[in-house]
Formats: sequence, structure tokens, C-alpha cells
Amino acid sequence: METWKRTVYISLVCVFCTAFGVSQLAPILPLYFHDLGVQTPEAMSLWSGLATGATYIIVCLAAPFWGRVADKKGRKITLIRSSFGMALCNALIAFQTTPEGVVLIRLIQGLVSGFYSASITLIASETPIERTGWALGLLASANLAGSLIGPLLGGYIADTVGIRNDFIIVGALMLGAIRNIDFDDWTEGFPAFLVIVLMPFTYSIANG
Repeated sequence: METWKRTVYISLVCVFCTAFGVSQLAPILPLYFHDLGVQTPEAMSLWSGLATGATYIIVCLAAPFWGRVADKKGRKITLIRSSFGMALCNALIAFQTTPEGVVLIRLIQGLVSGFYSASITLIASETPIERTGWALGLLASANLAGSLIGPLLGGYIADTVGIRNDFIIVGALMLGAIRNIDFDDWTEGFPAFLVIVLMPFTYSIANG
């Protein structure tokens, strides 16, 4: 198989997994806050809104920075950083004991996310110009499919194995995106990866 086609197909699977992981949170987040001691519907709505909106606000603010990192260090390190960060955040949510801890993890998840946008630039740069439209269309479909299926399967998984186990299982699924990415291009950026991503996680665990 041609290299660019392999890149497209791998990206489709990875984008689907990450979109699924992000969207599956929607139906179970209010229930999780209830388990954490939030009792009134008004308070559950408030905390759910904060936890959901915090991620996307930080994504908007952090996107230009990660774009510069991708230009300097390469797009694949951006994909690895994003998939690892989002997977770890998803798993860490399962170990939070307060609503504030969940919101903090969601803030960090927004900081380290950006898998889909990085995938778009990777596909656009490696796909032949006459096949770029086809490849990007498939990528958009995979992202939409993951977003649509996520709430349905997320609710089912949570109902079957429990909400906390759901976060861990979905985090492992998102982590699987890393193993499909070539690691050759990210050795140079490894120290920066540790500083930017792992230190906030250490702080969140210590204060969770």
C-alpha cells in the first residue's frame, strides 16, 4: 500500500477513536457529578456546563501554540502528544473525588487536545493534490461518526461497567491511537513533551 494511503486509513481510525472518546462524556457527566455529591439539578447543570465548556475554551486558546509546535517539531509529535494527553485525561477523570477536580482535568484536556486539526494538516501535506479532497472528506466523516456514536456507546458502557470504569476503558481506546503513529519523528521533541504534558497531570493527581 502506498504510504499516503496508509497514513489516511490510520488517521481515520485514530480520529474516530478520539472523537468517540470526547463525545461519549456528554450523557454521563451529570450522573458522575451526582455521584460526586452534587445534588440539585441546577448545580449538576452548572458543573456539567463548566466541565464541557472549559475544554473547548482552552482548545481555542491553545490551538495557535500547538500549531507553532507542529511547524517546528513535526506534525506526528503533535498527534502523539494529543492522543496521549486526551487518553490520560479521560482516565484521570475516573479518579477524581470532587467536581473541581473534574473541571481541572477537563481544562488540561483542552490544553493537550487538537488531534483532529493536526490530522487535517498531516493528510493535506502527505496526500497527492488530486486525492486531497477525497482524503479530507473521509477524515471529516470519521470525526462526525465518532462524535455521533460516542454518546450512545458511552452511555451503554457506563450502564454496563460503571461510570468510572467507562472513563478508563475509553481512555485506553484513545490511547490505542498512539501505536499506529510512526515514532521516528518525535524523539527530538520528547523533553518538551514531558514538561508540557506530564507535569500538569502530576499536579492534578497531587491535588485531585
